[in-house]
Amino acid sequence: MKSLFDELSQNPPDPLFGLNAEYAKETRPFRANLSIGVDIDRPNTAPSIFPVVKKVEKEILEEEKTKTFLPIAGMPEFIDLAGKLIFGPQVSDRIVGLQTLGGTGALSMAGEFLAGEITRSICLSSPTWANHSGIFTKTGLELEAYPYWDGQRVPFDRIVDYFRSVKPKTAILLHPCCHNPTGLDFTREEWKALSDLFLKRNLIPFFDFAYHGYGNGLNEDRLPIDLFMEAGHEMFVAYSFAKSMGIYGERAGALFVVMQNTRARERVTNHLSAIARAVYSNPPRHGSEIVARILGNAAHLKEWEEHLRRRREGLNERRRLFGERLVGEVSEKYEYVIRGRGMFSLLDLSPEQVMRLQNEFAVYIPRSSRINIAGLFPENMDHVIKAIKAVHEKK
Repeated sequence: MKSLFDELSQNPPDPLFGLNAEYAKETRPFRANLSIGVDIDRPNTAPSIFPVVKKVEKEILEEEKTKTFLPIAGMPEFIDLAGKLIFGPQVSDRIVGLQTLGGTGALSMAGEFLAGEITRSICLSSPTWANHSGIFTKTGLELEAYPYWDGQRVPFDRIVDYFRSVKPKTAILLHPCCHNPTGLDFTREEWKALSDLFLKRNLIPFFDFAYHGYGNGLNEDRLPIDLFMEAGHEMFVAYSFAKSMGIYGERAGALFVVMQNTRARERVTNHLSAIARAVYSNPPRHGSEIVARILGNAAHLKEWEEHLRRRREGLNERRRLFGERLVGEVSEKYEYVIRGRGMFSLLDLSPEQVMRLQNEFAVYIPRSSRINIAGLFPENMDHVIKAIKAVHEKK
């Protein structure tokens, strides 16, 4: 009897997770995995658990009394505290929050809400996180791309020209800090200019806030959101605690919708809850409980902020060392690596050169040549620099 699935097409593996699976089979002693976006403590390891996270998990284990469902919108304390972290003193009743399945879930829910109720168009930076196009295509949005990278810098004048031509009510996906994959962000003056332009052109700001605390600090990294709030924008913010608290697998995220006033608050909440109900019904408890206990306790909050500060400074120092060596030993054009922030930067390598890195030197990066700075350490940096130099010389 013929199976229902005999003629099912074969999708290609996910570029990043597929590459990570290939690396897991790698046995060469000098190897480096600079692909998937996680922050690790030493080469060839999984991300460690923050000490404060282990501490609050012990509290949860000893004190929790139920595993029952959360409300559809999520844990109220989690939503309240996450909102205060993201919006600071500008948090208000005109903001609706919903707990989601990580930042990806927040992006997906916002995309479905936008496509169904607000707009059919979304504009992504080129380049952007590889999964953005898949997420928003799935929700039914029509994708456009604005030019974000010219090989060494963010071409702000070209970006402004592009946004002047975009039709009103287009959603514009923005990275508040640590742009993925370039690592280069807008300046304060550029953010202010974009805010003014968006108001004039009636464009919808949509922030994907995935690396809070990894740029210049928790308060500093929310600068774009502060500026857009002050200007009175209606906007969307998708937020993830995966990196900032190291709780990747707990899928702790949130979606916030900022409205002009509170008149539509109940309707917005109703629509978002209906989307959640139809997809997964209720969000998971454990990750939100971890976040709420850290953000809601002064001692835990201080410990988390200090740990995150050390990780950020360590990552920025590795970026500086790597960038300086690229400039000194490979090409001066890589000066932009030093200026970047967060986990990522782009190398000027072709897909063929990327495959040479993998095949000849066991250095794994995606075909886009995005490199995860968090995978670089004193133990492997010499080898990585040598490999990049070798593929450059035979370009």
